[in-house]
This record gives sequence, structure tokens and C-alpha cells, in this order.
Amino acid sequence: MENTGNLSLMEKISRERKADSKFDRAHRRVQLFMAAWAVIVLLDRAIGVVMQAYDENQMTYALFGGALLVFAAFLGTRGHIQGAMMVMQMNLAVFLIQFVATCFYYTEETALWSVLFYGISAGVLIACSLMLFLNSDLEQYRGRVQVLKGKKARAPLFYRTNNRLIRNKHR
Repeated sequence: MENTGNLSLMEKISRERKADSKFDRAHRRVQLFMAAWAVIVLLDRAIGVVMQAYDENQMTYALFGGALLVFAAFLGTRGHIQGAMMVMQMNLAVFLIQFVATCFYYTEETALWSVLFYGISAGVLIACSLMLFLNSDLEQYRGRVQVLKGKKARAPLFYRTNNRLIRNKHR
């Protein structure tokens, strides 16, 4: 095997994708999830701008925050999946709070599409999060990326049986 010590993480991931079709499928799935998250963030910010929900200062912070979230999603596709997943979970919490708030404070002036948007967005982010955390192929992908980064491989968080997950206590 050739020396890959001086390659960038993305070059190592690219080589691994060419060598292993299972890794390639998992990477494409991660790219899909991160793209879905980025689209949701961009739609959220676009809706806020179109509906004039921000004053001048708020708009600056909202757009900067949206850019940071999209950048985190981009980094998730570049091998920094753990950090991207953490930021995605925080953004999911915000969408859930917005969804619950629009449901509880629903008035005649509240647009039904905003309730549906936050509900569907939260549902999509929950589905992506569960897949990223519980899918065995993606768990192996995350482990392999850690090894490509030069870190020690860790034992899986869960053992899977046919119908349930068992927490790995010897991790």
C-alpha cells in the first residue's frame, strides 16, 4: 500500500470511495442528507427575507447564521461528519421549537404553509439524523473517516440484532 500520509482528508476519502463501493454509497448518502439540510436552511432564510420577518440588524445575523449552517453542511460532506452532525442536531432543535411555537400560537394571521414548512423540515431533519446515527453502513463510514483522519477507530455505539439495538457497554 502506498504512503497516504501527506494527502488531504478529501483526497483520502476520494481514494477510499474508488476502492470501496459500500463506502461510496455511504458517502453519497451523507452528501444527500447534508444537501437536504442546506436546502432547508436556505428556504428558511429566504422565507424570512421575503416575508420581511427581519429588521436590518436581524437580517444580517440571520443570513450570516444561515451561511454558517450551510458551511457546516458542506464540511459534513468533506469528512467532518461528527461536527456537522452536532450542528445539525442544534438546528433540528431550533426547527422543532419553531414548529411547536407556530402550532401553539397559531392565529388566523399565521400562514398554514409556515406551520407545514417547519413541521416537514423538522421531520426531514429527524429522519436524516436517525439515519446518520443508527444506520450500520453510515456508522462504518464515520468510523472509516475517523481512521482516515489518523484517529483511533472506536467500537460501535450499538450492536444490532434483527429487531433491536443493544448499547455497547465496552466502548
